[in-house]
Amino acid sequence: MLGMLRVRAVHAAPGVGQVDIGNIPAAGEPTPLWTNVDFGVAGDAIDLEAGSYTLGVDVDDMTPDLTFVLPELPAGTFANVTSTTA
Repeated sequence: MLGMLRVRAVHAAPGVGQVDIGNIPAAGEPTPLWTNVDFGVAGDAIDLEAGSYTLGVDVDDMTPDLTFVLPELPAGTFANVTSTTA
């Protein structure tokens, strides 16, 4: 994983149906990373170039209902991202 980090998303928001989770770039359209993730399920781990990312969680229309920043992490990092409700 030279120059890469591994990321896995977990859908942990009860009462929310399937979600899509994508990368939200500074300009342009979101890129889906995981689609139709059921509650209680972790998406498959994926490799991304090392760096920071804004990730968006969406329930129905590819417009993120929740966004958060995955800070710049060093290559070789394995990050678990969990969406929950307050």
